[in-house]
Amino acid sequence: MGPGTPPPPYATSTPGMPQQQPGMPQQQPGIPQQQPGIPQQQPGMQQQPGMQQQPGMPQQQPGMPQQQPQNNKAGENNAKKNNNNKKNKNNKKNNNNNNKKNNSNSESNNSTSNVIKERLENIKFTDNKAVISFWIFWFITVVLLLSTYITTPIRYSEKNVVNKLNYNRLYYYLHCVLLALLCFYAYKSSNKLELIKGEDIYQKILPIIVLLFGFLIINLFDSKGSKDDGSFNSAPSVIVKNKYGMIIHYTLLIIFLSLTILSHLRYNSETMFGLQSHHIYGVAPGLIVGIFFIYLLYLTVTYSLKKYKLPSTWRK
Repeated sequence: MGPGTPPPPYATSTPGMPQQQPGMPQQQPGIPQQQPGIPQQQPGMQQQPGMQQQPGMPQQQPGMPQQQPQNNKAGENNAKKNNNNKKNKNNKKNNNNNNKKNNSNSESNNSTSNVIKERLENIKFTDNKAVISFWIFWFITVVLLLSTYITTPIRYSEKNVVNKLNYNRLYYYLHCVLLALLCFYAYKSSNKLELIKGEDIYQKILPIIVLLFGFLIINLFDSKGSKDDGSFNSAPSVIVKNKYGMIIHYTLLIIFLSLTILSHLRYNSETMFGLQSHHIYGVAPGLIVGIFFIYLLYLTVTYSLKKYKLPSTWRK
């Protein structure tokens, strides 16, 4: 530059001060120069050693304590402990309730078993010979009645006794009625002829059980009738083909029924002269059964394959 020409404004500088570049903000004296792109460190905050503040991260506010992750873990552990305590309390309550129920059930079972034991201890069989013989003869009579129905060939006959009633249906209905009369006779007589003392229910339930089993057996062996049509027809394996064997069978049936009635009358009076009219009424069901037994014996005595129109191949 020539003499007399003033220097440019940016060229003037104070001695001892670094020269300021044009377009840059003026640096204050005593403050270090901040690098561009680095967030400014707040006064009073010291940078931790080894930890560098990353650019773009939010700046930690001064005076705010940093939150520790251990607090979250401690809270979760406390919540788990509380839940476990609640579960343990519920389990204890359930166990107590179950124990109470079990105790009540055991007490009820013990009381029931004690009642049953007392009833069984009170049961005693009679030592009266007339009563014992009555029930033995009655039971044998029932067994013989069922066996005669099973073994007689007349119940297979389709010959009509009256209009629309053949021997096949007659034997079925008649044996059902006779079985019911015998069981009714025993049920009615059980009030006086007590085989089991102490409990009436055991005494009265015996004829009912026999009646149910008797009906079951009769219906089990009930079958359709057969007739002689000229074809080969084998006889059922359960029937008795011998006529005299069937007569003996029905004779025993009448004998044991008579012994049942005589045992009843003997219990009421030791001699025949001491019998009264109400004694006869007591054995009336047995007498009615005896009349039909005699009728069945008559049918057996007059039995023949030709008379009842049964297949000729059923001969012995």
